[in-house]
Amino acid sequence: MFRGIDLGTPKVSVIVPVYNDIKYLSTCLDSLLAQTLREIEIICTNDGGTDGSDKILEAYAAKDPRIVVLNQANAGPGAARNRALDKAQGKYILFCDADDSLEMETAKECSALMDSSSCDLLVFNTNIIEDGRSVAGLKNASGEYITLVKPENEGALDKKGCLRIMLFATIWGKMFRADLINRYALRFSRHAVGEDARFLLSYLLILNSGFAVSRFFYNYYLRPKSFFHASHPWIGRFFRFPGIFIDLFKFAIRAGMPFRIVYFFYWLPVFFKSRKIKS
Repeated sequence: MFRGIDLGTPKVSVIVPVYNDIKYLSTCLDSLLAQTLREIEIICTNDGGTDGSDKILEAYAAKDPRIVVLNQANAGPGAARNRALDKAQGKYILFCDADDSLEMETAKECSALMDSSSCDLLVFNTNIIEDGRSVAGLKNASGEYITLVKPENEGALDKKGCLRIMLFATIWGKMFRADLINRYALRFSRHAVGEDARFLLSYLLILNSGFAVSRFFYNYYLRPKSFFHASHPWIGRFFRFPGIFIDLFKFAIRAGMPFRIVYFFYWLPVFFKSRKIKS
């Protein structure tokens, strides 16, 4: 549809790491191409998958120049996202997993809110789709579904407000500023687990303000998980914490903001009460 047309500089870069996601990839890409904001780029990093996902990516890229396909040997989702961040040209960044999808107004409405509020972070709600039905919200420590942003809580967020929301350590459900990420050379770690938490908490150190909107823009499909994360989520969380906070302190030193670490120790109990539902 857009072949041969100069779309100009994209306003939003959507980053999609792909690894053996052939069953869900077309649904994800269709939702991204359906975005009402046309000035986007969709950067997909094929992380050495072997199921034929690369063929789907190539077919979609041949039809729409907004899809950029990168290929690499398997190195994990963090490295795949880093590869895409190095290529991203958009003012704002959205992350989407290859087995999930975005509502069609996501890029347009979120970027408009980022523009009007001049914030560093936008947080929105997520539809959890389990067994074909939508359950609005994330799970808390009791296993109950909760809505992250309620209509009465919409609006500007100060540093503490950003931190409390970001403790639901998912990189989806949020829009980031590319210039802030690049100014501090913020990238994902290569750790097998916790790479998203490291990125999010580091971003918290350097941001100053945020904005919350109660719209449900992200669709997360709850797939069968590994025994380790499904049955023993607290074990994985416990063992990843020391490394996360060591890396966070190192980043704070490099960014010249070690004093901001105090926020994390203040809200640490809140973090342990939250429950992460996707690794």
